Amino acid sequence: MNCEVGYDQDAEVFVSHCPTLDVYSQGETEAEALDAIKSAVTLHVTTAFDFQRLDKVLRGFEKIESGGPEHPATDYREFVSVRVKPEMKQVPISLPLRLSAQQPQYACAR
Repeated sequence: MNCEVGYDQDAEVFVSHCPTLDVYSQGETEAEALDAIKSAVTLHVTTAFDFQRLDKVLRGFEKIESGGPEHPATDYREFVSVRVKPEMKQVPISLPLRLSAQQPQYACAR
């Protein structure tokens, strides 16, 4: 995913933004702001999954099957184009997300 990071003079912090998911974060340094946006995006997606709202969060995305003739395994592209503000630096991030559905717990009546 592509993110943006830039310095906010008024707040005196680095602001990071993931336009694809409209998630923001910040840090005292550029590195901290990038770490913070990775955490924020991960939390956003996993929380949406946990509350069965992932379909709404990922609306507009298209699944790419890796390894096929049309999409080789290294062909991971973002499907939402965004315009970077001139004062923001574009930074690609990669997040391994492991989402697994839990089986419902059933109580046995005796």
